[in-house]
Amino acid sequence: MIRPNGLVKILDFGLAKLTEIDHSNFFSEAETLHNIKTDPGTIVGTTNYMSPEQARGHDVDARSDIFSFGIVLYEMITVRRPFQGATKTDLILAIVSKDPEPISSQCEDAPPDLERIINKSLRKDKSARYQTAADLLLDLQKLKKTIESTGIKKSLETDLSSSEIKTSIFHQQTFKTENSPSVAVLPFNNLNRDEESEFFSEGITEDIISALAKVEGLYVASRGSVFQYKGRQPTVSQVGADLKVSAVVEGSVRRFGNRLRVVAELVNVADGYQIWSEKYDRTMEDIFEIQDDISRSIAEALKVKLMSGRTAMTGISSNRRSGNRSSNIEAHQSYLKGRFYWNRRTWESLRLGIEHFSQAIDKDPIFAMAYVGMADSYNLLGYYHERLPKQAYLKAKSAAMKALEIDDMIPEAHASLGYSILFYDWDWPASQKEYIKAIELNPNYASAHQWYGWYFFATGELDKAVDSIRSAQQIDPLSPVINGHLSLSLLHAGRLDEAEAELNQTLEINSGFVLTFLVFGMLSYYRKEYDKSIEYLQKTIEMSEEKLGMGWLGFVYGISGKQDMAQNVLDRLTKIGESRNISPLDKALIYAGLGNNDKSFECLRQSVSDRVSDLVRFKLLPWPDSMQSDPRYQEIISLIGLP
Repeated sequence: MIRPNGLVKILDFGLAKLTEIDHSNFFSEAETLHNIKTDPGTIVGTTNYMSPEQARGHDVDARSDIFSFGIVLYEMITVRRPFQGATKTDLILAIVSKDPEPISSQCEDAPPDLERIINKSLRKDKSARYQTAADLLLDLQKLKKTIESTGIKKSLETDLSSSEIKTSIFHQQTFKTENSPSVAVLPFNNLNRDEESEFFSEGITEDIISALAKVEGLYVASRGSVFQYKGRQPTVSQVGADLKVSAVVEGSVRRFGNRLRVVAELVNVADGYQIWSEKYDRTMEDIFEIQDDISRSIAEALKVKLMSGRTAMTGISSNRRSGNRSSNIEAHQSYLKGRFYWNRRTWESLRLGIEHFSQAIDKDPIFAMAYVGMADSYNLLGYYHERLPKQAYLKAKSAAMKALEIDDMIPEAHASLGYSILFYDWDWPASQKEYIKAIELNPNYASAHQWYGWYFFATGELDKAVDSIRSAQQIDPLSPVINGHLSLSLLHAGRLDEAEAELNQTLEINSGFVLTFLVFGMLSYYRKEYDKSIEYLQKTIEMSEEKLGMGWLGFVYGISGKQDMAQNVLDRLTKIGESRNISPLDKALIYAGLGNNDKSFECLRQSVSDRVSDLVRFKLLPWPDSMQSDPRYQEIISLIGLP
């Protein structure tokens, strides 16, 4: 700890109980020293830095000190303790039962690996923590080398003459605390009530969210979370509680030909009182000025600082040069239509989205975000095998690279390129580089954290995958797909009970989200509850119109001894393949369940040739032991380039 006069003071937070030692017997002394511990049932120590087992009065050992160290490290980075309570009892309850807020939600510049180290140190179950301080030290040393090799210097500087401790680079970025200004922009109401105007009202909402996200010192709820409220009428207090924000923006849009009326208001969550409101009667050509004016007024009302430089909210001109906007109103409207359809996430809507993004590019060839829209659309089509991956990903990659050619500081473009490189090129370092760049440019871009988790699937770093996707969840807590992927990462990490809890939470958010039932089917398989697994997988297939779950269903049928049923699924999948693309990886899984290794490896080679997306987690799929001991298994791993 650094004292006000600049001197460094070393503090001890450990506890030891002296016991009588028989010095005449070496082995007796060694055994006694090994078993020094606090009496069971006795709570001693500084409450703020206790481990859960210490707070309960249970046995403690070195792993308890590791938990206490995790608390200290957390406090060093965030300038607040991870567990808090109004009374000692409340504090102990928090230590025993509550998870701390993620480092990334409070300190955006903290490296993901640092967050992973702290999270692992603070596991409630001491068997899940670092088992020795040496293991912890090793990870810290690796992190130090990574920071040094990337040229990032994060130091704590002390000005001894003024006795003022300057904050590290971790604290120079926006991070959310209980007192930080925070806002959620609810979907603006389309008063025209026609579908043609719907894309426009959604677009205004998204543009204001994007503009506010560039305001220094302001936490902004993501698009995915706020659009969960579309078509509903939540109270301001409900939104505040769900999204942990202090203010809510509500608004409406009405169009009269070329005329436009936009009404917006900012409401305080704590008391429901209006902080600011304004009505704009303008023409369509003024839309960017309206959006910037709304964003600026909200920032000023919440008393946060507008960022300077490239991301300053200085109107169309500065953003136009960056490729984020188009000065061509028709191009911008085509882009808004593209995003409107992209957000619907159906195959037909993605096709329509691509058409509108293409129209935006035709009207403005240097409109970078329109290229990003194209990249995102083709990435999804490639991942779900709606288009052959090696065709879709090449188009996605080309579009993302074009966006970066126009403006290499667009985080969405880096994330989209990282996605294509991950699932198509199988170039793990290059993919990681793009994800890290995207997160550096916008730490609050949830999709970048989510997709980065899949990089860790490929490298086999499963705890890091969980931590990365959990960071996405903290940014976008109501996103069904992010919650679904978090449960998938927990499943792959072997944390089945946690995965089940996340799945149940996802169902509360969206009871009709198909990925939830697919992961439930996988979870039940790993618990050897085959009938329950089959039930979930059948529901997945029904809900997805036979696009998801076929491979897993056939595999579980086969592995549970229902060979005829597995063969029926295989025949059904082959029939579907006559009219649309199917993944040979699904067939490989079914053949594996049937015990036909030769056919399974044949389909796996075809999967490699087609660049099937889920091969990035090939080693995480439930291949039987007979396949894993086959030399062809290692051959597939080598072809994919998995570590």
